[in-house]
Amino acid sequence: MLLNDLDSQRRDAARCLLAWLAAEVPCRLVATALGDEPVPVQAPAHGAWSAAHTHRLPYREALLALQGNAAFGWRGALWECSPGTAFLLEAGEGHDLGYPPWADGLLHVWLSLAPGHAAGNLIAVQGGRVLGLARLHADPSEAPGGPDLDRLWSLARTDTAFPTAVHRALVLAALRLMLADLARHLQAGSAPRRGPAEARRLAVQTACRLIRQAEGQAVPLDALARAAGYSKYHFLRLFTQETGMTVRQYADRCRLEAIAGWRGEGLRHKEIAARLGFSGSSALSRWWRRQSARAGGTADAEPSA
Repeated sequence: MLLNDLDSQRRDAARCLLAWLAAEVPCRLVATALGDEPVPVQAPAHGAWSAAHTHRLPYREALLALQGNAAFGWRGALWECSPGTAFLLEAGEGHDLGYPPWADGLLHVWLSLAPGHAAGNLIAVQGGRVLGLARLHADPSEAPGGPDLDRLWSLARTDTAFPTAVHRALVLAALRLMLADLARHLQAGSAPRRGPAEARRLAVQTACRLIRQAEGQAVPLDALARAAGYSKYHFLRLFTQETGMTVRQYADRCRLEAIAGWRGEGLRHKEIAARLGFSGSSALSRWWRRQSARAGGTADAEPSA
């Protein structure tokens, strides 16, 4: 498989997606407290690589393997990531960042989730290199009746009206519906296409939702750019063009809004610091004073301990 042979790779992806949608490939839904038990694997080289390439994000992700066998680092262990396996990665769960240099012959779909929204990438991996084949956006508010994977996932963890098996089936159904449109475009021989303005809007919208979803916690720039489908350089420029703010300015604004909400709920300074991932109350106080200085002293009074 050549990295520059996009048509061939998209045809492979369409074939794999259709087989998965038709349940021709055994499907395993792997998730904390919801899915099947993951299958452990022994891969010392990958384990050493994973230990140095793990990250945690403040929002949910999903990974669907369509082609190729690999190990996947998740929650401090290595698991089988074979065709048909779908991992649901809860916010804050440590997992592999990227792919080791020997990863080869893989077709994966990565999704980043926020309430009422999902965005993702269909990628091919060869020799550790990643090539984006297609983008995916799913927004039930723009397509009434469309699947809301994040909502169904949350219900599966909290609702006791249905047994776990039913919730698992509903989550899988939502995932299948989301990917059916992608498969349709690929089967027709083209990646889903949008006008440049709409593509930019959706990319920035995705990043903004993920930042808000984080509730003030820091979101790695690499992760935001990847979820938006751009390089870091192009993403930073695009974000400023579309919002009139830098990513940091927008994230700081969301953090201040989150703090205001928590103060209204009566949370103490040290509790807010812990929620935001600061090392302690003093670190939050220093950040607060910097924000106040940038605002010319017009920021709200610093919350008390």
